Amino acid sequence: MKTILLILIFTLAAAAAFGQTTERRIEEIRKVYSETNGLIAEMQKAPELSSVFAVELVVNKFSAPYPAVGIYQTAAVFYYTYGDRERNPYPDRLLKVRTVTQRSARERAAEYFFDSTGHLVFVVISVPGGEVEATRLYFAAGRLIKLIEDGKETGVTTRPAVAASTQAKKEAGRLIGIFRSALASDD
Repeated sequence: MKTILLILIFTLAAAAAFGQTTERRIEEIRKVYSETNGLIAEMQKAPELSSVFAVELVVNKFSAPYPAVGIYQTAAVFYYTYGDRERNPYPDRLLKVRTVTQRSARERAAEYFFDSTGHLVFVVISVPGGEVEATRLYFAAGRLIKLIEDGKETGVTTRPAVAASTQAKKEAGRLIGIFRSALASDD
């Protein structure tokens, strides 16, 4: 009986500690989100005074209709700043990527946020009129720690959560590759 009681107490304590750790990490991610958006807002007001830069990529800039799709355009804006200036004097640290894809029937917007070490920490996806209209994914050390769909928290080990996490990390990796290519020079 004592063994079962001790196991139960240990399990509850571990769950509480994990919950506190997760919530603390969520607060850190929210801070990254707020600070990044603040820096970007300042840059947009006074770009000549900012240390935040932007690269924009637009596919099908003039919205020529695609066969069997109709209107199609996708745009990505990469916001970046300085990283380790001792090793590299040029700005190359990705802060945020905002993507917007417009199709004839639907628009999808997504934002990908990265911490100071370059790791993906937060993704927010908006698909008005979609099956799931708003998705928020929180990451720590490359693992999904919280998923909220349309305001409801979903368990991170469920099949939909694993699929959403995998897709978000895959897309973030693709976007990082595009960003690195955009900064590459022929020096």
